[in-house]
Amino acid sequence: LTVKNYEIIRQYADLFYFAKYYYNYYSILLYNTHHPLFQNPMVRRALTHAINREYIVRDILNGMAEVVAGPVEDRSAWHDPKLEPLAYDPYLALEYLKKAGWTLIRNTW
Repeated sequence: LTVKNYEIIRQYADLFYFAKYYYNYYSILLYNTHHPLFQNPMVRRALTHAINREYIVRDILNGMAEVVAGPVEDRSAWHDPKLEPLAYDPYLALEYLKKAGWTLIRNTW
């Protein structure tokens, strides 16, 4: 079921049993490090800090996903429990972009 369909049929929870299973697949945003825009690791880190992944999971995917640290999900034997997902922090993202040589130009929308 898609997240939207799950939300629609959840209203019938008194009539049916809906099991939530985790599968070993994921969606991931990867940066093309061969492209000049993404070659600097500080830029990639800044973009990751600029994306509110908790909001996406909570409010767009209705909790039907999880934020993980790296390309290996938490239930994998290869998962490193010492890794923590980078926090959503737009101010830190701006600092990383400044360190990478980017300049914020206000009122350019």
